[in-house]
Amino acid sequence: MSLMFGYPFLAILIGTAINIGLGFFYFWLLKKTESSSSWWAVMIIGIFVFLGLGFL
Repeated sequence: MSLMFGYPFLAILIGTAINIGLGFFYFWLLKKTESSSSWWAVMIIGIFVFLGLGFL
């Protein structure tokens, strides 16, 4: 979609790499906090971060 709207290819690659990195970090952090009460905090904060990145 981004290519159709004329965004620079390098910006698309950098944005994709950042999103993939944050996604891996988010799910890794969820796995690390699986049996603790901080799991809920990681989950809720992660949802808001990804929703916020979607609007940028």
